[in-house]
Amino acid sequence: MRNLLIITLLFITSCANIEERDKKRDLQSKIIRLISEKNKRYAACARENNIFKVTGKNRVKVDMQLTLNSDGKINKFEIINNMFADKFVDCMFNVTDLIAFPKLSENEVIELTQPFIFKK
Repeated sequence: MRNLLIITLLFITSCANIEERDKKRDLQSKIIRLISEKNKRYAACARENNIFKVTGKNRVKVDMQLTLNSDGKINKFEIINNMFADKFVDCMFNVTDLIAFPKLSENEVIELTQPFIFKK
């Protein structure tokens, strides 16, 4: 009987963990979709700030790191390995700041890194 109780508790705990993981995955997917909807505006930031000339390449990868607080507001914004002018970073931030991110659970924080590939 005790083994059955332990197995039941493990099953319930495992299901709760899976449900929580699925909830977080769904939330991150929603956030990524919201960011993707602004791809044309991000591309305009790249063109307007001539990042291709800065890098000397026709294809440039930019990694944006983002931390959102429980209110769905940006806590931290960074372009990783930034070699670009502040004007480009400001443009990327301004586009991101327009997004109405979903509110999270109290005291929850979401961190994600979103890569962008810009082509000339």
